[in-house]
Amino acid sequence: MVGAMSAAGKTELFFSKSKAKQDLGKQVPADWRRRLSNFWPTQVTIDGRTYPSVEAAFQAAKALHSDKPEMSKDFEVGGSVGPDPAAAKQHGTRKMYAAKGAKLKTKEWEAARDAAMMKILQARYEQDEVFRQILEATKALNINLVHYERSGPKAYWGGLVKEGVVQGRNRLGEMMMALREGEESVDAAAALADAELATVAGDVVEEAAAEAAAGPAPVTTREPVPSPTPAPAGQQPLSMATMGRASESVGAVSFIRRLYTARATLLSQLASLGHRVEYLQSSSPADVDRQFQDKELNFVVSGTTTPGAHVGVGDVHVRFHIDKALRHVHIGTLMEEIEKMDQFGDKDGFLPERDTVVLISKDMPNDSVKAAVSSAWAQKGIYIVVRGLAELQFNVLTHRDVPYHQKLNGPDDPDVKDYRAKKLLKKLYNKNGDGKEILPGISRFDPVSKALLLRPGQVCMIIRPSPSAGYYTYYRRCE
Repeated sequence: MVGAMSAAGKTELFFSKSKAKQDLGKQVPADWRRRLSNFWPTQVTIDGRTYPSVEAAFQAAKALHSDKPEMSKDFEVGGSVGPDPAAAKQHGTRKMYAAKGAKLKTKEWEAARDAAMMKILQARYEQDEVFRQILEATKALNINLVHYERSGPKAYWGGLVKEGVVQGRNRLGEMMMALREGEESVDAAAALADAELATVAGDVVEEAAAEAAAGPAPVTTREPVPSPTPAPAGQQPLSMATMGRASESVGAVSFIRRLYTARATLLSQLASLGHRVEYLQSSSPADVDRQFQDKELNFVVSGTTTPGAHVGVGDVHVRFHIDKALRHVHIGTLMEEIEKMDQFGDKDGFLPERDTVVLISKDMPNDSVKAAVSSAWAQKGIYIVVRGLAELQFNVLTHRDVPYHQKLNGPDDPDVKDYRAKKLLKKLYNKNGDGKEILPGISRFDPVSKALLLRPGQVCMIIRPSPSAGYYTYYRRCE
């Protein structure tokens, strides 16, 4: 589709790899063109579900229009797709749908995709201060926004400019310009998206049928979406950054989002191991922000009592060390604090052979920190697992590229079906430990080992897809 541009406005192309240029004023980031892309890594929350990017949210909405709508959860923060927007886009292709045995309801999705995209963009406009600032700056300079796509006239979401004419539908650019102008189509599209998504979920089927029988509702005129108004003198504007944050910077908000994601991923992993975390999973980013300011992030989750569960029954003490870099001396200080705890070594307190300490670090642990952690285990029997914020931005236990891992309770674990494997595990778990050399090892600092809280000497079972056998099972001993 070819369309003429507004004669009064300048045209700017944007996409995920646009060059940085400081041409919207000093208050707007130089990489503003890249920030407009759906691939920009900014979390967006829609209907209580948080996604790592607009692209991930869009593909989640797309999955709802398939015969396997449960796939939409894979695109959420901590889901199996991960935070990479390119991976999210790949998982929305026909090839990936076919690999998962799913089928997209094409006509239904084509009718709903515009409304879904507008709803996502509106959510980002409300939640992302920098995104809103960029759109308002382009409005002030009367800039026509065109999402660059090489396919030109065949493009739907974008296009290119040739001889002053936009070649392509450029729906993404049109929606952003409608959003910044506060046009009625913004609210209408968002309302349509709400209805369609609810219909897919089966929540408003009867209501939709009743409305259809009654005929179309009268068209009402709505007020344009107002631009954000400045707060009264002496009062900070209400935002996630100011709800307990001393800083209004974008970096501060981004850090809290990373912290929130890391906490949610950790809780999800602990829940899969059988620990009771329900009372902790309802916290919002603003709640985590307040806990960070008040230094109340630490918590303890009790162990499972489920018979046969693949986890020790001990408690997990979660500590946060994110205000500065983690050093080996901090591990020593942590050990002293644990040993001074009430009822240390008692079954009703902290029992080293049963309980675990998970330390959330701002950065990944270096070699000296790993040595200190190993020393704590060897000398005091205190098991400490250090998790960096970066490794908790996705769930390694559910990631598509990681085979299934399961911690075993011992040689009599009911999930060990093979007789030879049972015999091998009995050698490993006997008192003499003469079987420890016959099984390959997995490092205690391996991401999966840390997620499973795997202690040295324990064994995990790994099930990997095999082109010849279907599935191949093997075992690793934690070192």
